[in-house]
Amino acid sequence: MNVPELFWNAIKGLDHYGALIAALATIAIAGFTWTLKKFTDKLWDASEKQTALSRHALISTEQAFVFCKQMHAVAGVDGKMEK
Repeated sequence: MNVPELFWNAIKGLDHYGALIAALATIAIAGFTWTLKKFTDKLWDASEKQTALSRHALISTEQAFVFCKQMHAVAGVDGKMEK
């Protein structure tokens, strides 16, 4: 028996188990899809945390800081001190 005949006989033998092979492939695809979903959810959570952290960092570093070196208190409407 030569190689092409052996190959052809192996294919014909697997044809008998076609439904089983399809079921196993479906289970493998479902497992892979579940794994992708699990890790996509983890990435989504990480991106939401990073977004909140970046927003907080931007607000704290970009807000205006006002420093007062001297302050003069003026009371009253016309600028005169009331007694």
